[in-house]
Amino acid sequence: MDQLDQLTTALCPNRPAADFTIIQQEVLAHLEDADGVPLEVRIEITASAPDGFTEQQVRTVRENAAQLKFEDTVFEEN
Repeated sequence: MDQLDQLTTALCPNRPAADFTIIQQEVLAHLEDADGVPLEVRIEITASAPDGFTEQQVRTVRENAAQLKFEDTVFEEN
């Protein structure tokens, strides 16, 4: 019997909710139909700005990520 290890794709940053809706309907719904399947969905976000992000942007993203219970929020200094 086949096992799914991982699926990856990039979502449109301007409309990720629309892309995710399609993924939920066309992929997740079929995986959820299998009895007793532990299903995990993770989100990874990467972003880089040529001049870096402002302190305000970093603070806002960190605070929002904490409220949304993101596991990791890492900014690298240039």
